[in-house]
Amino acid sequence: MLGGVSALGAAGWIAGFAGGWVLRPSWAHAAGPIKMGIVTGAIAPSGNANWQVAQFAVEQINASGGILGQPIELYLEDTASDPKIAVGNVRKLIQERHVDVVLGGITSTMRQAIKDPIVNRGRTLYIYPQLYEGQECTKFLFNTGPSPAQ
Repeated sequence: MLGGVSALGAAGWIAGFAGGWVLRPSWAHAAGPIKMGIVTGAIAPSGNANWQVAQFAVEQINASGGILGQPIELYLEDTASDPKIAVGNVRKLIQERHVDVVLGGITSTMRQAIKDPIVNRGRTLYIYPQLYEGQECTKFLFNTGPSPAQ
């Protein structure tokens, strides 16, 4: 599981909505692979298994033609459960790897730390699949976990 949601489930969710604007909004004109950054931390003891499941899911999606004919490339970054390290590694995903979407983060503290470079500065889609406090709505952040109100 990747932050409470299996990587396979997350990849399926993304693939299911790829026909719309989720992965290729109008401002993303680059042709080529869909680049997905996955962030996980030291408190996720199943991080290696998550990475392997994500790789398997992407292999299956790519073998069947990708999403809208585009293959997916995965990039993994470890947050070390340290917001300062996480911010630097997320910036690397955005600035060096030019990812289209970032998925992961374990705690709300980590989400808040990495949200700024991903969402506000990088204007990159961020999917946070964990339980969260609710009442947070931004243009590029999708909280897919349950909230207390649910």
